[in-house]
Amino acid sequence: MRERLGLGILRAVGVIMLLGALAVAVFPRPVFTDFDTPVVLVTLVVVLVGALAARPRWLTRFATARWLAPGLAVVGGALGAALGELMRYPYGWDAAVVMDIAHSVHSGTALPQWRYSYLSLYPNNFPLVVIDRLGIGLGSRTGLSADAVLVLANAACLAITLWLVHRLVRCRAGAVSALVATAAVLLLVGISPWMSVPYTDLYAMPFLVAVPVLAELAWTRRAWRSAALWAAAGASGAVAYLIKTTPVVVVVALVLVILVLGLPGSVRGPGPNPAGGMGDGDPGPRRGATWLRSAAAVALVLAPLFLASSLGAAAARAGSGVDLSRVDTAQSPPILWWVATGTNMNVVGGRPRWGAYNRALVNAIGNRTQPEMVAYARDYIGSRWSERGATGMLRFYANKAVWNWSDASFWAWGEGIDSRQAPLADNALVAAVTDVNGFHGRFYRLRMSVTQGVWIGLLVLGSLGLLRAPVRRDLLLLALTTLGIGAFTLVFEGRSRYLFAFVPLIVALCCSALPWLPGRHPTQPASE
Repeated sequence: MRERLGLGILRAVGVIMLLGALAVAVFPRPVFTDFDTPVVLVTLVVVLVGALAARPRWLTRFATARWLAPGLAVVGGALGAALGELMRYPYGWDAAVVMDIAHSVHSGTALPQWRYSYLSLYPNNFPLVVIDRLGIGLGSRTGLSADAVLVLANAACLAITLWLVHRLVRCRAGAVSALVATAAVLLLVGISPWMSVPYTDLYAMPFLVAVPVLAELAWTRRAWRSAALWAAAGASGAVAYLIKTTPVVVVVALVLVILVLGLPGSVRGPGPNPAGGMGDGDPGPRRGATWLRSAAAVALVLAPLFLASSLGAAAARAGSGVDLSRVDTAQSPPILWWVATGTNMNVVGGRPRWGAYNRALVNAIGNRTQPEMVAYARDYIGSRWSERGATGMLRFYANKAVWNWSDASFWAWGEGIDSRQAPLADNALVAAVTDVNGFHGRFYRLRMSVTQGVWIGLLVLGSLGLLRAPVRRDLLLLALTTLGIGAFTLVFEGRSRYLFAFVPLIVALCCSALPWLPGRHPTQPASE
């Protein structure tokens, strides 16, 4: 049962990814960034041909160098820091609102009522207030601006993420796949315009990626070491969840994988950790103690999440320095309202947006009680179904899914009026970087079109690999995580930026499946 269920999950995710990638390539929905279709398609072909071609020996030798993982992490972090500092600009939207709150608290300035209204509406941003306050405090001691300090924090998070991705992919798919994954994350995340913005995605990213890394270690250890690693995996997911809501997806995925691995299977025998299984050289769980160990692992993973949602959230509120007596969290929208927002469609600048932020829906719940918000959301969802019908809703969600995944910039420059802003610095080097990474830069469309081709290529290759791969716990965890964030952005309010924190794990999934591409003959990682 375990093998059949696991195989069914991998094949289902592979089919969904392949159909989605083909839809993105052939029928892309208009996103904030314009792409040059011929460049996207040429890049896609180059990626596919390169992945299916024979690997030169020098590439294998280079990929197996011991210094490569830390070297790529350091170089990638330094590159991200340099580009982030050069491209710093006066950002707006939530990032600016939270930073303004942190500055006011740090200076002892009274907050206007609308700032308290904002925190009442979005209490999940209290941890970001704490992070911004730390940046302001460190900046005041070093003579740097808070933004400059937090760009360095972004770069540190990037460096750790690159190292974790390399470790995650190499231990199961080999050195070449790990090199490809690290390079892809550097392209999609490390040189992204988002490196200049102090927001939750990059702060949560290393904790998010650490979850499968720690889980893999837990599966291969015994007794108290395994228990400690399960708790560490749960704690890492809890920290990511405290910083940003969406990482709850990876914790749920991990729990599901633990439960799947606890099911009866055709392969039995003792192993390093009988709650594991589905791994190279790991014979899988034994009957009897399997479910007890699985239950213990689930408890150790979930306990930190519950602590984060209660004690962690309370600590973040207290650490924010805000007068909490003026924050009314009863004004925070219920989950059903986020589902309702996910069904709205509006047009901005002549471009449709499926299920994205809509100010009118925020205003509509102002001064309502929780039951009234739920009733409003239920009526709004009902109205959308009445207007569109079942077929129309299916079409809406199909368009929304393709729209969410059609943007390899992940909504860079798309929030508020960010696209109209110029970098704070003004010199020849900044001008050169702006030409490539600035929204109105001369080469920005070309740069993003190439990135789009690589993104689609990775999705296609990953899906093809999943259609042939055996059932393995690392693939199962990454596949369920990718499916989970896809479902999250489909059901709730979302746009491509909501995928950004998960890009390293999506890339890790695609690259971990590379050994099972058609024509490949998978070998043990050590042979690479």
